[in-house]
Formats: sequence, C-alpha cells, structure tokens
Amino acid sequence: MKYSQQKLTSPFHLPKHPFLSGIGSLMDFTGALSHNAFEQILEQADRAAVQSDVDALRSDWQAVETYLWVAGYEYEKEVNEK
Repeated sequence: MKYSQQKLTSPFHLPKHPFLSGIGSLMDFTGALSHNAFEQILEQADRAAVQSDVDALRSDWQAVETYLWVAGYEYEKEVNEK
C-alpha cells in the first residue's frame, strides 16, 4: 500500500527576537518579566497569530489521526493474511 503524500504546512507564530528574549529571561533574577506572563501574552497576541497556532495544532493532530488509521489498517491486513 502506498501512502498518500500530503503536504502539511503550519505557519507558527514565533517571537521576532527569540535569542534576546531568552537571554533576558536568564537575567531576570527578580521574576519581573514572568510576572503575569500569561495575561501579558494574551493581551499582546493578535487574533490572527492565535488562530494560526490553532490551525497548526489541528493540522498536526489530523496528521496523527491519518497515520494511526493507516497503521491500524496495515496491522489488520497483516493479521488477516496469517
């Protein structure tokens, strides 16, 4: 059985300067940058970026579902042939 080749693309929303934000979090000894970080992220995130992340997760789980169905079909076929 030949697998169907699907091109799954997912545009993730990534920070503009991940290296600098990482270094900043390492130097944050007081925890000032992480205080209420979740609320700050939600306030700053635009709806398009959040929706693209949701679409990316949905696409990933659809790919997992496809692979599980194919694996189940091939296992059932192999068991029936024996």
